[in-house]
Amino acid sequence: MKLFLLSSTNRARDYRYKHTEYAARGIAEYSIIEHPEMRQITICKWSDGMYEDTAIAGNNRIQSDVIPTLDLTADQLFSMGS
Repeated sequence: MKLFLLSSTNRARDYRYKHTEYAARGIAEYSIIEHPEMRQITICKWSDGMYEDTAIAGNNRIQSDVIPTLDLTADQLFSMGS
C-alpha cells in the first residue's frame, strides 16, 4: 500500500496524475490522505483496468485488500498525529 498526501493547491491534477503514474507502475492499491482539515482518506483500488475510489471519513473503517488486518477508522488515523 502506498500513502500519498494530497496537495491542497491542485487536488484534481493530483488525482489524475497519481492514477496514471501508479497504474503504469502496477500499484494495486494506494491511499490519498486529504488535507487534515477535511479529515478524509480516499482508498484507490485497481479493478477491471481502472482505479475505483472510495472516500472514508469519520468513524468509517479503512478497508484495505493489501493490509486486510488494518483496523482503523479515519478519525483514529487523523488523531494519531495530534
